[in-house]
Amino acid sequence: MKQGDWLLKTGSGWRNLRNSEDVQLYLERRLKGDLFVFDAIEKDPQGKFLMKGHFLMTLDPMFND
Repeated sequence: MKQGDWLLKTGSGWRNLRNSEDVQLYLERRLKGDLFVFDAIEKDPQGKFLMKGHFLMTLDPMFND
């Protein structure tokens, strides 16, 4: 994964929207699910690795399965 990757949570797991066609399908609501935009992996003070990003939980049924 790299900064800016879009990850879509579907009923069967996470899907990386790797190309502009996948992103366009999501924006057209032909791919449905919650969206996570990856920023970075950071280490917390206890030594645990954390995945940082922005999570868009879509409550609109048109965006979810």
